[in-house]
Amino acid sequence: MEAFGGFVMDEQVENVFLEFLKSFRVDANKPELYYEAEIEAIRGGESTMMYIDFSHVMGFNDALQKECV
Repeated sequence: MEAFGGFVMDEQVENVFLEFLKSFRVDANKPELYYEAEIEAIRGGESTMMYIDFSHVMGFNDALQKECV
């Protein structure tokens, strides 16, 4: 487990969350990744904050949802 922002995060949960951020699409038929622009803004130093719609997390993975609450 790793300390992250004051929280202890299980490596498996971290990996699932990263997969969520890198692959989530609102519409599975469209190629646009929902969180891609925010990830790039953080990488580029333009931002240090990312807003996550929890309903997206809930629909992506039940185990991840349970770990986040």
